[in-house]
Amino acid sequence: MDHDWTTVTMKRRTPTKSDTMTISKVEHLEEVVPLKRTNPESIQALIRARLDRALTQEKADQVCVFPRNTIKEIESHQSLPTAAQQRTIQTQFGVLLNVTS
Repeated sequence: MDHDWTTVTMKRRTPTKSDTMTISKVEHLEEVVPLKRTNPESIQALIRARLDRALTQEKADQVCVFPRNTIKEIESHQSLPTAAQQRTIQTQFGVLLNVTS
């Protein structure tokens, strides 16, 4: 067997000026947008409701017809629930998730 091995060189794309924001630009921003978060008490209520029904996070995703790991990400504050997800969680588990700034 004879192989023709060709060398391929991969280069990283260097960041351009438009990719980065300088500290002076950040310091001159007029409006500071507060970070939104789900209220920890409502997350705890969701976890209790899920455990009372003996559901894993994966099974809760299936019950709510969510993509895989959605409940895990919501419970660990990695993602905010959408309005539709909030309605589904309230319907399925009776828990209102409060998103605060």
